[in-house]
Amino acid sequence: MRNILINVIKEINPFDDFDEKTDLIGEGILDSLTLMTFIEQIENRVDVHIPEETIEIENFLNIESIERLLKGLNAG
Repeated sequence: MRNILINVIKEINPFDDFDEKTDLIGEGILDSLTLMTFIEQIENRVDVHIPEETIEIENFLNIESIERLLKGLNAG
């Protein structure tokens, strides 16, 4: 899962370096437009639906928080 998330972000924004703890929003790696593209790509590649009510900054701060969100969605 982590590799998929990293690859999608690198496809969307190949210019910035980051790791699993990098603040993706704060560092400008994902902004409102690229976040929506990211969500769409993840939904397609992981075959999961990310409900609108879960699209909150704290769920997309870094790779770890995104993984927690997706694991929670798969468990539910």
